[in-house]
Amino acid sequence: CGEIDYALPDVREDSPRKPSLTTFRRLATATVPIALGKYAEQRYALIEASPLTGRYRQIRKHLHHISHHLIGDTSHGRTEHNRLFKAEFGVQQLLLHAHRLIFEHPIDALRMCVSAPLDGVWQSLLQRLDWQQSVPDAPCLSSVAPTPQPV
Repeated sequence: CGEIDYALPDVREDSPRKPSLTTFRRLATATVPIALGKYAEQRYALIEASPLTGRYRQIRKHLHHISHHLIGDTSHGRTEHNRLFKAEFGVQQLLLHAHRLIFEHPIDALRMCVSAPLDGVWQSLLQRLDWQQSVPDAPCLSSVAPTPQPV
């Protein structure tokens, strides 16, 4: 588990920075025996990241800040790793997936939960890296109740 506490600008890079916090936990790791640069093998991790603030490209920028780039990120990632994943695994997309989002509805204060299944590219990659059992089950709760309001 860890956290990245690093102020980020709004959409425009020259705008003032605002406090930004992302927590993360490592779910699985894999070593790929392919030479790249000065390393004979490459190490990758599957993580779960939770942005506690809502800044533009927050997860991507925070992971870039700690040199743990997302595969497929053409703005903040590493081109050589993106190419490796394209050649070896057929991955040609950003490997960032909103598995589950929970938020309070802005009008009626109901707790909302939206979940999305992983696509075929993700499923295939999880199988190839033996990470299938590492993905947390994230169903939404069947009942939704208003968030208590302070008195």
